Amino acid sequence: MNTFLLLACTLILPLDLAERPNQLEDVVAALSIGDAHAVSGFFDNTVELVLPGVDDILPKAEAKKALEAFFVSNQAKSFERVHGGTSTGADGAYVIGTLSTANGNFRVYLYGRGVGTPMVQELRIEKS
Repeated sequence: MNTFLLLACTLILPLDLAERPNQLEDVVAALSIGDAHAVSGFFDNTVELVLPGVDDILPKAEAKKALEAFFVSNQAKSFERVHGGTSTGADGAYVIGTLSTANGNFRVYLYGRGVGTPMVQELRIEKS
């Protein structure tokens, strides 16, 4: 019986972990079109936000305003996912990619936690 449980856990757990980066797909889709309102809907109460001219831990409302200002200055064209995976704990996921804008490319690092709907805790958008 113990062997069966061990085997079942080793087969099911990797499938669950492989699906976690998909938690952030709605956030990635919103980033790819520059929809700050949709992205901020996934923000936690505070967000570590890094943008050109911004590097701080901000309340959700302030982070939304800063992201809106970024997208006003940098009209999004597309987002190319480079890497994604799970991170620190059972419910963390991250995505790394390239955001193409009218003003050039930006490297994006997105980190969220939560089962089901993720809460974005960190968003970094830095000039490539």
